[in-house]
Amino acid sequence: MNDQYSLNNIDGLLFQFVSRVEAAERRSFIEDIHRNIKTLEGQIRLKQSTLIHNKEYAKSMKATKSLLLQYEQTLRAELESRKASYNHDL
Repeated sequence: MNDQYSLNNIDGLLFQFVSRVEAAERRSFIEDIHRNIKTLEGQIRLKQSTLIHNKEYAKSMKATKSLLLQYEQTLRAELESRKASYNHDL
């Protein structure tokens, strides 16, 4: 009877040990997942910030392009005016 009690006690202790090990492994796995999620969230924030910056830069470049085209048209008109004036003076 004593041996049976000892075997039951050992079985119970072994079950507790295995359960604790499994729980610790699950906790470790969950902690790894949380770390990975935080890393991914940081990468997402960085990429969103970069995207916003790039969109603002593209908008600025479009405005600059528009101004340069206007300036080019002004220079062409001035050139044509000077050509006409020069040809008239000849």
